[in-house]
Amino acid sequence: KQLVSLKLENYWGHLSNHDIAGLTEEIFSSKNLKDFYFKTNHPREGLFVLNNLNRAPQCLKQLTSLGLKLKFMRYLESDPGKTGAEALRVNPNLTRLSFELDKVFASDEELHEVSESLSLLTRLTIISFKIYRVASVTDKGCKSTISTIGKLPALSNLRFIVEKCRGLTDQTLYSLDCSNLTSITKLTLTFKQTGVSDNGLGFLAHNLNHLPLLSSFNLNVSRTSISDIGVLQLTEALSNRPHLSTLSLYMEGCRSVTFVSARYILVLLRIRTTLVDVLFDMKRTKMRLGIESLRQARFMRKFDQFILLTRQNRSI
Repeated sequence: KQLVSLKLENYWGHLSNHDIAGLTEEIFSSKNLKDFYFKTNHPREGLFVLNNLNRAPQCLKQLTSLGLKLKFMRYLESDPGKTGAEALRVNPNLTRLSFELDKVFASDEELHEVSESLSLLTRLTIISFKIYRVASVTDKGCKSTISTIGKLPALSNLRFIVEKCRGLTDQTLYSLDCSNLTSITKLTLTFKQTGVSDNGLGFLAHNLNHLPLLSSFNLNVSRTSISDIGVLQLTEALSNRPHLSTLSLYMEGCRSVTFVSARYILVLLRIRTTLVDVLFDMKRTKMRLGIESLRQARFMRKFDQFILLTRQNRSI
């Protein structure tokens, strides 16, 4: 009855519905439960837990932190997005949320339902939203989600990660309006193996001007069509973030990124003297001639951490 925090991970065949029923009844009867994280690889058992969560007694509405990772839920009847959306709706007081869909069957319509639920969570300060390898998701669903996230004024830490979803393009980035996110200090965005291009990156760069408190920025655009033009726009915007101390840029496999981008990054490092923790992933790019100048950049001043990943898979 004194349970405050619980992490529950359920894998194939480890628990029966009867086991879960007894367990969740005990869990959700706790009047002190504030933090609940649930990861499942099993569609039907996972939904059983989620449905119990959604039907939990009124005391459960006091949850302030919720984590849901739904994996391998490919059955049409599982509706992972829809069920997850209901879990958000019944917990309106959340301040921390982690929501992840990995190799599931989820539609744009389900993501829209999740977005509608997110719009009710006005107290959220930390959100991590991840979509991995969900081929059925396109801009239509992602635009709805990222647009809703952009309207949550209390956010200080935002992680929006989409990987291996070719249906996502610049249109999703065009839907992110940071003008309401002035409290953001940490921003992590991943669009690895998606259709994002320089146009979307330029729009994002312009949006960074709305984040005066930004201190940590992590961007992964590996295996996209990003080129030197996108890098230029991004580095110019980051140069104007006065509190920026941590920067990670992942551009592995961006074949249009050349030694010219190294120059832009060097200018950023010279201007933004607040940067003390940096990572650049330049594997499988065409930056060969610029790698040496980036290597020398670590002697520019004292860094807490300076990591450069090159095409030889070595780090400095």
